[in-house]
Amino acid sequence: MEKETELIAWLHNKGRVALAFSGGVDSTYLLKVAVDALGSENVLPLLAQAQLHSQREGMEAREYAKNIGAALHILPMDIHQVPGLTSNPPDRCYICKKAIFTQLWAYARAQGFETLIDGSNADDVGDYRPGLRALSELKVESPLKALGITKAEIRARSSALGLPTAAKPALACLATRIPFGTELDEDVMRRIDRAEGALFAMGLKQVRVRAHGNVARIEVPREEILSVAQRAQEVDETVKNCGFDFAALDLAGYKVGSLNIHMGDA
Repeated sequence: MEKETELIAWLHNKGRVALAFSGGVDSTYLLKVAVDALGSENVLPLLAQAQLHSQREGMEAREYAKNIGAALHILPMDIHQVPGLTSNPPDRCYICKKAIFTQLWAYARAQGFETLIDGSNADDVGDYRPGLRALSELKVESPLKALGITKAEIRARSSALGLPTAAKPALACLATRIPFGTELDEDVMRRIDRAEGALFAMGLKQVRVRAHGNVARIEVPREEILSVAQRAQEVDETVKNCGFDFAALDLAGYKVGSLNIHMGDA
């Protein structure tokens, strides 16, 4: 792919890069290309781990980095130490990204790295993405986005490279499952994480568990709603076993940023 050749040239021009790594489709592809292009000694993958990050996805990220041959550095973060974050305001993503990438920058510079990159791609525009503003302010570079590399192209190249993330569903932190203005409670986020993990274990390919008090609103792609409804009792028991009192299937289907619908009222 011509764009990948451009990406490799971009990386060679930088020489050494620190990389914000989540174990998602984009950052895993970027890590693979960076390590192949520069050597693992010139790539510093950094994983921020806070209460609002899935433990399951964190374990997957560790495995992906190991298989690529990269030494992953895990930086813990306490959301209670970030002013304004746990109250879950409309600009929560901006506050969170600013805190995370400030910490990543400090660590990267302490290790002698002067370039910090992330896996934002050419499709990461629109909807409500205040986190991108934080990256811009902190001078975090996004080569996939800058070179016009789309999610579909990343998935295709990931498949060609044999990466396990080629068909992996999109990731988002657990806070996105909780309505703005609702306190980010650690127990609730752990329940969400367990419920989603259990539903994935049932064979669901894409799922979000949105917490509305003690009700778990389950989103799956519209074409899978009927098959999930046919397993209603199993789904209900699975979600309740993770700590929710009620399980509801959203008939509108899965939608990225579905809790952003009231942003115009904020």
